[in-house]
Amino acid sequence: MNVVSTQISICLPVFDGEKHLAAAIESVLRQSCSNFELLIADDCSSDASVEIIRLYEAQDQRIVWWRNETSLGLFQNYNACIERATGNYIKLFAQDDLLEPACLERMGNVLDSIPAVNLVSCARRVIDESANEGNESVMRNDLAKGLVLNAESIVLKSLLTLSNQIGEPAAVMFRASAKGKGFDTRYHHVGDLEYWLRICLGGACYFLDEVLCTFRIHPSGRTAFNKRNFLFALDFLRMEESFSAVLQRNGITPQDFRKICVDALSVDLEYSVRNGLFDLDDRRSTLSALKDLYSGADANERLMADLVLFRDLATSALYTLGAERAAAAKELSKMELIANKRESRLRGMLSSFSWKSTKWLRDLKRSLRDRAKSGHPSKVEEGLEDNFDDQMLYLIYLRRQIGKVSRSSSWKITSPLRKLSGRDE
Repeated sequence: MNVVSTQISICLPVFDGEKHLAAAIESVLRQSCSNFELLIADDCSSDASVEIIRLYEAQDQRIVWWRNETSLGLFQNYNACIERATGNYIKLFAQDDLLEPACLERMGNVLDSIPAVNLVSCARRVIDESANEGNESVMRNDLAKGLVLNAESIVLKSLLTLSNQIGEPAAVMFRASAKGKGFDTRYHHVGDLEYWLRICLGGACYFLDEVLCTFRIHPSGRTAFNKRNFLFALDFLRMEESFSAVLQRNGITPQDFRKICVDALSVDLEYSVRNGLFDLDDRRSTLSALKDLYSGADANERLMADLVLFRDLATSALYTLGAERAAAAKELSKMELIANKRESRLRGMLSSFSWKSTKWLRDLKRSLRDRAKSGHPSKVEEGLEDNFDDQMLYLIYLRRQIGKVSRSSSWKITSPLRKLSGRDE
């Protein structure tokens, strides 16, 4: 068995996690690699989390835990763990996730054997609240497997698709030397991705195509709240500030990126409204949750920063809407001009002497055709009575009517007459 050569610090922030916490800790203690410390930071839980932690601490001296004096929130609590980490590698974890027995060994071996790699991620199994696997029970990163990956390409792919191309905390291990300042606590939803990308830019990334952890999805969790209150979009706008140099080097302007954010937000909003996930009248519970979100000593500063981003988002959305409407109006105007020309030409053809003087020929032809069809007369449209709502369909209709007249026998045989009279419509 290949044993990781350096100590690993596992960081586990906890808040009211009694339901799945014991299973999470046990999955750590069953690791094939024993060279680790488990740091547990309780963020003022009100349930039995502390009692569960104490029970396992008494059984294993590798467990170090503490209780925060005041609630820090998820990302700041992760930072508290990272600051106390003594290992050369840092493995983040979550209170309702699970690690496979070989997780530390396999991920640690990558960092041991490839010095250029700062961060390694893995595939993960997805389960629900009751530990049932979903329809897509395994999540794999859309990255090259088993290769040292260029950090800038990962940054671009993540930002342009507005997706986490690396994974959740349970799927990631990185070098302590690359930890930097830790998580940026201004983020609400994609603070983990922002942190991974910063770490990767200092080196490289490696994806292990092995299921080494289990990620639990909650049906009415934080993700739904963040999307419903546009915090997801605000986070990505904030990331544009952090990685603007990478975007600009690849020809992507701030306006381009904001357009991507607006498009993604409109899709999310349409889906939420259509599926009853977005209740415009449910203001009371939303305000209560947002008050909890913007609490603490720096609450006003964070709120103002988010309001500025929201202003930028709203401005981009309105500009995009205006530009699209202007383009649509221009296209409609162009189509109306074409329609007017075609209408004028068709009117001229239908009112011409050559067309009127050959009506008897068309009547005779129609009579013979109707007899061949067992006496069922066909209706020939020669006017402009049809009313089409769709401008494009109307243009097609006019073109076909002009074509019918141009191809008709009566029009063709009177061509010399029109030329002589100078009325070759």
